Amino acid sequence: MEHEAAKQAKEIPQLDGHWLVGNLMEFKDAPHEFMARVAAQGHDLVQFRILNKKLIAVLDADYAEVIFKNHSQNYARGKQRKPLESLLGKGLINLEG
Repeated sequence: MEHEAAKQAKEIPQLDGHWLVGNLMEFKDAPHEFMARVAAQGHDLVQFRILNKKLIAVLDADYAEVIFKNHSQNYARGKQRKPLESLLGKGLINLEG
């Protein structure tokens, strides 16, 4: 599908952040507001950094389906998955597979 190929080929925009801590302070103070501001920028995907950890926010339903449903085996959730399970339960964000 041509639309899908075009989506895959584009570069993921990166948010500006502090040279040392990245976007930590914005995220720590109000994570929901931070993510709402990121979503309001209109990007499908966006990169940001918290300390030395690069993260990608998935803000498009088609991308989310490809990543979390169709190709979940290609995307590891990371070490923070298990601790989040007690807070969020078992759901899309923290389940493997």
